[in-house]
This record gives sequence, structure tokens and C-alpha cells, in this order.
Amino acid sequence: MSDELFARKLLERAGIEVGGPNPYDIHVYDPRFYPRALTEGSLGLGEGYMQHWWDCEDLAEFFNRVLRANLPDHIGLSAQASWLALRSKLFNLQSRARAAMVAHEHYDLPSEIYDATLDETHGYTCGLWDEEITTLEEAQIAKYDRACRNLGLKEGDRLLDIGFGWAGLMAHAKKEYGAVPTGISMSEGQTAWARRRYKDMPMDFRIQDYRSLEGEFDHVASIEMIEAVGRKYLRTYFRSVHKVLVPKGKFVLQAIVGQKQNQPAADTWIEKYIFRNGELPTLPLIFQASHGLFNTLSVDMFGHHYDKTLLAWNRRFQAKRSQLKERFGEPFCRMWEYYLLSCAGAYRAEDISVGQITFEAR
Repeated sequence: MSDELFARKLLERAGIEVGGPNPYDIHVYDPRFYPRALTEGSLGLGEGYMQHWWDCEDLAEFFNRVLRANLPDHIGLSAQASWLALRSKLFNLQSRARAAMVAHEHYDLPSEIYDATLDETHGYTCGLWDEEITTLEEAQIAKYDRACRNLGLKEGDRLLDIGFGWAGLMAHAKKEYGAVPTGISMSEGQTAWARRRYKDMPMDFRIQDYRSLEGEFDHVASIEMIEAVGRKYLRTYFRSVHKVLVPKGKFVLQAIVGQKQNQPAADTWIEKYIFRNGELPTLPLIFQASHGLFNTLSVDMFGHHYDKTLLAWNRRFQAKRSQLKERFGEPFCRMWEYYLLSCAGAYRAEDISVGQITFEAR
């Protein structure tokens, strides 16, 4: 059976047609797409899209259907995927030096990219889209506020934000709750941006690894940073948080989690183009790593809200696409939209999820 015929029959299992009329159907412009996608999986599929070998009007729904039909299970692991799985077990991928490298590669991209994609708060994590919320900025603020309420923040509380991003949570905690925020990050670009943006607001921004934490804090928050920790360091991560928390202090962790126990350590395309050395924990791994250090107070999962958040980021990006294309080129723009929309499809398919977990220090 030819690669093209096999791929067509495989896609039919997900209700997807090559050259079909539906927005989630695909259109193939280069026959090299078929062998690359079948032999290299995620990497071949993503690079083929970047090279415009194929296209799809609704990428998010395409990936929703592909994942719900478990099509990746019908393709053998590529050499790259097998290597990633082995590498995560054998090597120290999340060392301090590598953590700084990852921060630089992804978060220190030119500011025009994030300015075009994100809202005014520069929230780069899942927002909360309650019924009354209609804008991306409102969804991000709702996320910050839920974290503050879960912490029970009050005026004068010392708050540590691990991996503070562009400091949206810190600013909200300061303005709305009167907290005294300190943030640590491995990104020089984000730290410099936050210091400029909030120069008139007394907050402490530090370039620091979580493993070197010192001091004492009433509460700790960490919003979608644990994905860079890696399973080898999960226990170290929770011990570092526990060390600086006062007794009975609360820790809010917002985490992207894998839904399957045998989920690959990393997606080969995401690993190469978006976030090197990342590894999604599962909820059981998180609870195992926190055992004996924290009591779990609440678990609130809201993966479907990430679908909406990613679509909102893509709409903003598409509005500035022509200007960004002039500077960064068409392959980059296709890479960025593929990143946003393939992830949206993964959340829609419930292949991955996200949530806030509230802990109390023992």
C-alpha cells in the first residue's frame, strides 16, 4: 500500500478527507508530505506545514479529530520520538544551565511576537472564560484573581511567584490585594520587561533558579512553570517551595498535565521549535512529589478554557500577521499558528489539560 493511500485510510478513521469540503479536511500540495508524516509523526507533520506541503482551514479541529481517533497510536514511534523518550530517562535535561537556555530560546523571542499574540497584561497562560467574560484580558485577570483567592491573599502578605512570566499575577496581587510580591525567573527578557512596565510599582524581580530559593514567604504561586521542571526534579521543586513557606502557608500551582500515564515525554515538533526539554507531569506524579510536604486543599481542572485562550491568541496574531511576516518570514508565521492551533486541538480532545491545585504546607 502506498504512503498516500495508507495516510488517506488512516485519516478516514477521524472523519478527515484529503481535499474534502470540510474546514478540518486537509489539502496536500506536495507528495513528500505523506512519507514524512508517516515516518516522523509530529515532527514531519509540523515541518510539512511550515514548508506549506499541506494546509487546513481549521487546524484546531483537525488535531481534535486526529487525537480523539488515536491516530498517532497507529504510526510507529519515529527515531526522534524514541530518542526523546529515552533521553528524558537517561540525562539531566532540566539542569540549571539548561533551564537558562530554554528560557532564552522561548521567552526571550523578539517582543513584537508576544506583543502581537498576548493581551495588555501579557498573560501567557490559560485564562478563565466564565460566562460573563468576553475578552482575553478579562480571562487572564479572572485567572490571576482565582489564584489570589485560592491563596487567601490579604494586605501585607509576602507572595513569591515562581516563573513570573510578564508579572501579570504579581501586579494583580499588588493592586487588588495589597500583597508584597517577589518573582523569580530564568528569562532575562521577561525580567527586563517587567522592571520597565512596573517601575512605579514596588515589586522585587529576580533572575534566579527555583533550586536556590531562600527567605520566607506567606504564600507561593507558580503558573505553568512546572512543565519546565521535569520528573527528575519534581520532588526537589516541591521541597524548594516548602522550604520558603511559613507553616500552613498556601501554594497555588497552575499546571499543564498529561492525561495518559504512558504519554510521550515530549512532542518532537514542540521540542524542536517551541519549548526544548519540556515535560508535562501527570496529576499522580504531582501528588507523589508533594506527598508529606503539603496537604491538597483543592483541584480545579479547566482544560477547555485553554482551547479558547489559544484561539484568542491566534486571532490576535493573525491580525498582525502581515507585519510579522515582513520581519520573520512566512515559515515562522506558519510555525507560530501551527503551535497555537495544534495545542488548542490537543486541549479540545482532552489529550492534555490544565488546572489550579491549591496546597497547604505541612
